[in-house]
Amino acid sequence: MTALLLVAHGDPDNAASSAAARATARTLEALGCFDPVRVGTLKEQPDAAEILRGLAGRDVWVVPYFMAEGWFTGTVLPRVLDTAGVSYRQLPAIGTAHGIDDAVVERARQVAHDPAHSTLALLGHGTRRSATSRDTTLACAQRLSRRGLYAEVLTAFTDDDPGLDTLDARVTSPTVVAVPFFAGEGFHPSALRDSISVSAGRTLLLASSAGSSPLVAQLVVDMVAHHRKAPRADASR
Repeated sequence: MTALLLVAHGDPDNAASSAAARATARTLEALGCFDPVRVGTLKEQPDAAEILRGLAGRDVWVVPYFMAEGWFTGTVLPRVLDTAGVSYRQLPAIGTAHGIDDAVVERARQVAHDPAHSTLALLGHGTRRSATSRDTTLACAQRLSRRGLYAEVLTAFTDDDPGLDTLDARVTSPTVVAVPFFAGEGFHPSALRDSISVSAGRTLLLASSAGSSPLVAQLVVDMVAHHRKAPRADASR
């Protein structure tokens, strides 16, 4: 049986940062598709490398519980995991999968609204240090816009342009449903809400993060199934 390691960013001062990854792991354990299912992080102890060592001798698939491909998934994570001295295969970040679109919609539907008269706003992290950080947020927004479920689909970023404070000026609907395109709830909801002001008569509804959707578990199963026959890049991975 294939072993699965979900790796989140983690935050030793905020347990909510990796809570979504751990919830997904529990769902995957119940599905019985992997044995075992483990969660590691880059910032909490025991870290991802130590968890990986405990999986030595197994066929290990690593799924980054991140929303974008960038410095953490491309540089930091492999560097950390390679210290374990255990063979593994790393897949792309969960946010790169097309199935994440359905997770966004599922999170949005947790707050009462009429999609036909609402703006869906994807709140990404982004960073001016890496252009790829924003790519998955933009790609998801474009795909959802083509589906025509909402009056419009917009993006805004905490650390990139356009910023959260620009959202209200671009919205044309009376209701804004904001879904954080984050892997977890590390950003406190009140902090996000305080960063977005809406005009009088307009309603802002803040949903839970895309990474917290129960649909992510099946997304992970599908990712592994899709890549199962791909050759390993090197001996360490």
